[in-house]
Amino acid sequence: DSLNGLGNVCWEKGEYPTAIEYYTQSLETAQNIGDKFREEKNLNNLGLVYDILGQYENAISHYKEALKIARQIGNKRNEGNTLGNLGSVYRDLGQYENAIKYYKTSIEIAKQIGDKRSEGDNLGNVGNVYQDLGQYENAISHYKEALQINRQIGNKKSEGINLGNIGDLFLKL
Repeated sequence: DSLNGLGNVCWEKGEYPTAIEYYTQSLETAQNIGDKFREEKNLNNLGLVYDILGQYENAISHYKEALKIARQIGNKRNEGNTLGNLGSVYRDLGQYENAIKYYKTSIEIAKQIGDKRSEGDNLGNVGNVYQDLGQYENAISHYKEALQINRQIGNKKSEGINLGNIGDLFLKL
């Protein structure tokens, strides 16, 4: 819808308060007409903006509502993406155990539906958490697994990120 599209444009430009306004309007419209798919999408978008703004509790609240809807409508891809988003917020909060739990659940869903890109991204995210914890061997193991997947699917950007992360950690060992 156009309100969500305007929210996306504002988000890309870093105009976060305006993005929130558009996403909220789009969310209200989706709720009024019973469009659960759009409702979930807008809740996720709001979560992303609140995460960027450091409003973590607000982000978690929106992500959990989006997750509930994704599960209700059986949208496994969005369920997995939302779980990954929750993992990122918990990492930002330093709640590493929660972050790993959400990332790993996202990885399981990605495997179930054959979403290699999300699987690789979230393996890298788990590696990041282990790096934060100083568990470098665990981090390298996850980065290598992510690297293998990213090479398999031709995701050059993530491949480069994985190689950089592995190289950084070998310097710390």
